[in-house]
Amino acid sequence: MHARDPLVPSLAFALVVAVLVAASAATVSAGPTGDPPASTVAPQPDGCEFRDGSGHLNYLDGEYDYAAGLANDTAGDWTGGELLPIGANGDCSLAVTNGSATLTATTLDGHRGVLRATVDPGEDGAVRVVARNETGVPAASVAVTNVDRENDASVAVVVRPAGTSDTTRTQLTAPSGRFFDLTVRFESNGTVRVGVQEATTRPPDEWDVTAATGTTNATWNVELRSRAYLDEIAVGAWTPPTPTPTESDLFDGPTPPADPDDDDGPVSSRESPAPGGLVLGPVVLLGGVAIYRYAHAIARFQEQLDAIGSKTPKHEIEPADWNVALTKVFGGLVAVGGLWWLLTALHAVFG
Repeated sequence: MHARDPLVPSLAFALVVAVLVAASAATVSAGPTGDPPASTVAPQPDGCEFRDGSGHLNYLDGEYDYAAGLANDTAGDWTGGELLPIGANGDCSLAVTNGSATLTATTLDGHRGVLRATVDPGEDGAVRVVARNETGVPAASVAVTNVDRENDASVAVVVRPAGTSDTTRTQLTAPSGRFFDLTVRFESNGTVRVGVQEATTRPPDEWDVTAATGTTNATWNVELRSRAYLDEIAVGAWTPPTPTPTESDLFDGPTPPADPDDDDGPVSSRESPAPGGLVLGPVVLLGGVAIYRYAHAIARFQEQLDAIGSKTPKHEIEPADWNVALTKVFGGLVAVGGLWWLLTALHAVFG
């Protein structure tokens, strides 16, 4: 039998101790048990900045009162949603993925307010403007909603007038299945115009939807409903274009004051039918009525004048029936002319 080497147990024991020491050192370096490993996700941008490099917010004929590129300092302008970095560094969007968010920093004027926004309504999402101070139930609203699945280019403009649940729905094809430019403009007669177009372009010359809101004095709130994303927004007031004067407008100025040395009186008196019509109109009207009433006597008198120099006695002269009828027709025409003259004069004076 071979004698057992006394070094073998010693080497085995030393190997076990080395393994235990290495495991303990690894545990200490990893931290307490249960902590997750360090994250490998790339850090996000430090903040969201308003960068209007395209310049497409400079869209209004007038001035806009509020503009935001969804920077960190404008996140508090909404009642909900969250800012997400979408796009290049510093470019963010307001995402509403649950519920709704209302812009509290400003509202749209119902007489000439304009909303311009770069939006992406996702599945079941919508961008809406809702009348705030209307007594009608339900309130008027204008919405641009997604029609089909996420990132689909089909959208619908839904307008609900004040005080009714009836809506008008117009389906459109947006330029892209993602972000596009939306323009909503209100006019003083209660009309709303909506345009959908490619991002970074100016407002549409031709509107996609023109509808009646049923109200002329409402103030409108801007809302996002999930699922919707907003990249940029501007709210202001549009300026109605000034009509271009025509050649006739250059000569048709206001009537100059009357020349005190002009014996013919003021120009307006000579051109207006009012002074003569108010006096002569009733006279002609009564004259025509008298001719009609006494047509037989007038026709008889005319026949007597024609019989002067004849042997027929004056008291035997009688007019023919057609002569009397013709005299009545003449009297009726004179009366109608006098009435028209009088009414024209009254309209010129009293409007």
